[in-house]
Amino acid sequence: MTERRVQGPQERAVRKDIRRLASLDGAESYAAMAIELAKTLDAGDLEAAERSRLTSELRKTMIELSRTAPKKPATDHLDELRQRREQTRATGT
Repeated sequence: MTERRVQGPQERAVRKDIRRLASLDGAESYAAMAIELAKTLDAGDLEAAERSRLTSELRKTMIELSRTAPKKPATDHLDELRQRREQTRATGT
């Protein structure tokens, strides 16, 4: 039986940020790189200079990912209620 790998804090944060994006169209490689960099940071055993370099690279990768991939539109419960009300008025039910 294979053991389930536990995600570290960096990887969890990166995956959470990626889930906020509407699509990864054209940005899959940035997402994959960000996850791998986060896994490496979580693994530890890095010298300070290497940790700094990887952190900087992860930051740059996440910035590029956010520029490349569209974000999900923010939804508001009031917007949803307004939309339902308009639909009800339009259909007369």
